[in-house]
Amino acid sequence: LAERLRSSRPAPERAAAALGLAAYVFRSYDARTALLERLGDGREDASVRRASAKSLSWGGHDGRVPEALLALAQDSREDEALRSLAYKAMYRMGHRSEVAEAFEDAVGSGREPLELRKGAAWGAFLTARRAEVRAALLAAFNDRGEDEGLRLEALKSLFTSLNLADVRRLFLAAASDA
Repeated sequence: LAERLRSSRPAPERAAAALGLAAYVFRSYDARTALLERLGDGREDASVRRASAKSLSWGGHDGRVPEALLALAQDSREDEALRSLAYKAMYRMGHRSEVAEAFEDAVGSGREPLELRKGAAWGAFLTARRAEVRAALLAAFNDRGEDEGLRLEALKSLFTSLNLADVRRLFLAAASDA
């Protein structure tokens, strides 16, 4: 599959190979390397880059993976949809402080485009137990002037912290408003 991904085959075949490599990302250095090559190639077809990002979500134990996904997510020259997907692909990597800080900054920042903020809120669901990330998610949800999609992504990510009093109160209040 790695060779098929690196080949000059049509983009749909390369994208399928990238998705197929997800099963090998955790244990195969070559699979991660091939996916990172495609992800980082700005001339590559967008479907191949998206498939590579999705598959790399399983490779956070290799420091190159969160580094590449984070660089992509924060590169304003890249396509917004791909950047948002890079945030989502890091959802298993929130234990890394630089990833958690990126989630916090993107969700809490009014400077980032809405799609990136929603992608970061989605990606933060395993990181919401960190006080700083949780505070950004709470602020996004509690701001009734925010986009409804962002507020819902923030609420969904906060669910993993339902055992915390501030989050429990938020869910109870949201349920009584419904």
